[in-house]
Amino acid sequence: MDLRWKYDNLLNVKEREQMQNVLHHSEERYRHLVDSIKDVLYSVDKYGSITSVNKAVKTLLGLEPNELIGRNILEFIPKEMMSKAKLSMDRIDRGENVSTDISIIDKAGRWHEIEFNSTPIIKDGKVVGSQGIVRDITEQRQIEKNLKSSEEKFRILFKYAPAAFYLSNVEGNFLDCNRATEKLLGYKRDELIGKNILKIKLLTRHDIVKVTKLLALN
Repeated sequence: MDLRWKYDNLLNVKEREQMQNVLHHSEERYRHLVDSIKDVLYSVDKYGSITSVNKAVKTLLGLEPNELIGRNILEFIPKEMMSKAKLSMDRIDRGENVSTDISIIDKAGRWHEIEFNSTPIIKDGKVVGSQGIVRDITEQRQIEKNLKSSEEKFRILFKYAPAAFYLSNVEGNFLDCNRATEKLLGYKRDELIGKNILKIKLLTRHDIVKVTKLLALN
């Protein structure tokens, strides 16, 4: 009886060891997967203290994951964004999913614009924290600003250029024109938009034939 108990106990120990090995390898594979993701994956408790974060945070904040555990996420929010951040935390505390843009400050004091999606962690019907994904969109926002600036410069040049410029579609309908075109044609911009260049009696019959051929090529 004693030998049987020892044998059964030995089997139980081996089974536990095998199970622990399986869990250990599963955790390693999961951690490797999480750390290979370029976006920041994180979890916090209900007060905003960081409980886990992947290695991508080093690129964003300049800090290692182990330097962030236990620190509150509000430490990295600029004062100008604090009310927005707290509002998002209140929504999560009510059990809502939150998706929004906000700014954060890294270790060197640089601002980053981020997009984050956060989901509440609920246990026994109560919100005990949240987990989510953070993506750095600083470069994307800068490109958008540069593009908007370039478009504005083009609009000003187009509008005030001394030469007559206009835009039309493939059917020859006016889409836009500048002030020089208004002066040249004797029509206001609003009068030209939508009208067909062949029907406003500005061209000779010879010119109409040439324009018609050009439009046909498009």
